[in-house]
Amino acid sequence: MSGKRKKEKAASPLLAAGTARVSAVEHLHYTSQMPACQAWRYYVERVREATDFPAIVEETVGSLPRRVDGRPAMVKCPWHDDHHPSLAVYPDHAHCFGCDWHGDCFTWLMQRDGVDFRTALDELAWRVGIPKPHWTPEQEKAAQEQREYEDALALAARHFASRLQETPAALAYARGRAWSDEVIRAEGLGYANGGPLPALGNERAQRVAEALNNWAGRVGGAIVYVHRNGGRVVYLAGRSIAGKEHYNPPRGLAGERRPYLNAFYSIRSETVIIVEGQADAVTLSGWGFPALALAGSGLTGDLASRLQRHAKRGATLYVVPDADGRTDVAGLAETVGPLLRVVTLPEGVADTNAWAQQGATAEDFRGLLDAAPYWLDLQIENAAAAQGVARDKAVEALFPLLAQLPPIALARYKGRVTKALKEIRARDFDRFLRAARQAQADQHAPAEVLEGHYPVIAPALDFLDNLAVVTVPLLAKKVDGRLAHFPYLVTSDRQIIPADGERMVDIGGRTVILRDPPAALGNVTRWKYSDIRAYLKGDAPDPVETYLEVERLLDRYIDFRDEGTSDVLALWVMGTYLYPLFEAFPYVALMGPKGSGKTKTLDVIAKLAFNARVSSSMSPASLFRVVQATRGMLGIDEAERLGNSKDPIAADLRLLLNAGYKRGSPAIRCEGDDHQVVEFEVYGPKMIASIRGLEDVLESRCILINMLRTAGHKGNLVVSEYSEDWARARHGLYCFALQHFEDVRDRYLAGAGADGLNNRQAELWRPILAIAAYLDDCGANGLLALIQDYAKRKATEAEEINLDDWRLALLLALHKLAVLENSTEVTPKEVRDTMADFLDESDGISAQWVGYRLREFGFQRRRTGKKRLYPVSAQSVMDVMLRYGVESAEDGKAV
Repeated sequence: MSGKRKKEKAASPLLAAGTARVSAVEHLHYTSQMPACQAWRYYVERVREATDFPAIVEETVGSLPRRVDGRPAMVKCPWHDDHHPSLAVYPDHAHCFGCDWHGDCFTWLMQRDGVDFRTALDELAWRVGIPKPHWTPEQEKAAQEQREYEDALALAARHFASRLQETPAALAYARGRAWSDEVIRAEGLGYANGGPLPALGNERAQRVAEALNNWAGRVGGAIVYVHRNGGRVVYLAGRSIAGKEHYNPPRGLAGERRPYLNAFYSIRSETVIIVEGQADAVTLSGWGFPALALAGSGLTGDLASRLQRHAKRGATLYVVPDADGRTDVAGLAETVGPLLRVVTLPEGVADTNAWAQQGATAEDFRGLLDAAPYWLDLQIENAAAAQGVARDKAVEALFPLLAQLPPIALARYKGRVTKALKEIRARDFDRFLRAARQAQADQHAPAEVLEGHYPVIAPALDFLDNLAVVTVPLLAKKVDGRLAHFPYLVTSDRQIIPADGERMVDIGGRTVILRDPPAALGNVTRWKYSDIRAYLKGDAPDPVETYLEVERLLDRYIDFRDEGTSDVLALWVMGTYLYPLFEAFPYVALMGPKGSGKTKTLDVIAKLAFNARVSSSMSPASLFRVVQATRGMLGIDEAERLGNSKDPIAADLRLLLNAGYKRGSPAIRCEGDDHQVVEFEVYGPKMIASIRGLEDVLESRCILINMLRTAGHKGNLVVSEYSEDWARARHGLYCFALQHFEDVRDRYLAGAGADGLNNRQAELWRPILAIAAYLDDCGANGLLALIQDYAKRKATEAEEINLDDWRLALLLALHKLAVLENSTEVTPKEVRDTMADFLDESDGISAQWVGYRLREFGFQRRRTGKKRLYPVSAQSVMDVMLRYGVESAEDGKAV
């Protein structure tokens, strides 16, 4: 840089102003490890925040007239032949009412100096002393794409603004909202009704504008709110004229909802009014107040950071809650601190805009601001008015708020608290304050690393080497009088331990860490307290008797087609109390037409299985949390919904089923407005009922039970809570899990009964076979052989189902050629022609398709001139047929 250029910059009034503010931003740093768009916004926002925009304007137009009424300075616009001042200069942007020019500090330099955005950004960053970060190619690309998107959104905003000015009825509606023409233009309000849109030159922006425009057409026309940040258009939203319907473009197109910042707002504003809706912020713009409308955006991420920066700068923050109670005042106070001022609108007034329509003025609103109490004062008043336990809790909640105050404010509030709360003396105040500060310090103290020192268990149901734990909710009355279901841990050491919120628990002389706080969901106790007491005193139901009782209940109510099905399901129910022992646990798929007993089977299983629930009773938001917290069996009725894209729970069920078959495969979801990545442990037993079949991958994880309509008396039996002693059966199941888990685990690890099954089928059946093997040893003679035979039949059916007709015919053709005719090499054409012997219709099968399938089954080709030969042998063909359970048609043997 030349000396002359350095001298020019040093003389700039902006540099002097910016340098004085560098200390406020010099601690900020930028990292290439940030996500690209986040790093870009971080840099741009800090430069904009540190830049004195009016000083930049003064470099071009001379000194700005100073207004004392809060209105923007008006000067002649340098971008057109302006005879009367028509350029309104706000704290961080400007708008010309003559030529409609609109821009921020970056746009001003681009217009004035003829440079691109990147040059203007770097110039201003240098002026205010913010170092230029190193950009990765990914960040460079993301920054450029975001800028192009915002430029295109600005074109859409101008189009909608023109439509508003050209549509008398829409303009009259906007004026009827108590908005002047000056405010309408300054805020960039627009109108959409489904009419033609111009080409915006950016696909993403085009789709956002079209989505908003199409919606507006469907509702008969809508006002368009233009969300800006420092003068840049970043988001579009709508509000129907005919009703109170609001619209935000799809999140996948437009991103997360953004707050609405009115024309007077700036990150450097000394006063900021927080309101709920865009219309309120527009109204406050007409009155000359800087306002931020939440507009449905969550108090997280960028919005929380923005509000906290205002608080750190010492700005006075007000919130004007809507009368409907939607505004999260407590959340705002938690975000910005207890000195948030809460404005109360007159009785019967819905919101700020409604008040303006009733004739309120800026002076009226100023009076409300002057009278607005601090959030902390309201909490002191609430504590003083409360009685008993509620008063104690309110007082306890006060001191963490007081601990956030600066010294002078704290001294003032000490007197207020001791005066309002007579029981709090000065020394009590100091003691409570120290405790609150210590608690806050403890939250930020380095954590003690416990990893590797203590075993971690899931409290709902889990097993260690020689310890089993299950959580049972029991109805209890606490000392404070609360009557509710509270969680208790019951252990294999025959202990019962109240789960009082502590995560480190001593069980049988050893310390364990609970992975999650124990949950007491629902208001039904599945293990009766009288039965628990019997267990604690040594009651030990015979495991074979428990199995026989569960099998009896299933056989009593359900007419199963295949012999042994009730035995398999009884063992599966027992496995729901043991499944954390296993690396995988099979799903059960109930397949059959309407009226075949699928739902009744689910009802019976739900009475018996561990913490069983049916998905239809849960919302998508609670589904993953309930499964993780309870570790219970999940029943899914009418599984046809899994393929319905409009079903709100279908996508969650698919994710849960895909992740829930094997241990260690959590379901990963993005939750909340800031899209926090959350992992849910959803491994566990699932039972699925469906009229139609399941997709292949899901079906391969299931034991398939084919259901038929009941012809006998079983179809008339009603499954109710009072028809059987279900609780007694569950008592046996709980005791079985807590007292016999080690024996079952030993047989599982030894692979008991899984010989003769391929890898997937062995994985599927091994838990059921392990339980059967143990019960067989306990006296259920022949049970293991029965289950082995059943498993092999199902495995054979599953393998046959996995082959379509063409693939089955191909294997039979190979058997004929290689085994019966002793061929050692085959061509795809020979195999195709032989397949015709095993198909009613073979048209459409090409030699190329056969070649692909031969390689799929592991037969490798070799070239000999133009021929493609595939070496085969009787042994290799029979091996493939054995793996797929295909029987030879010629010799009638399973090969």
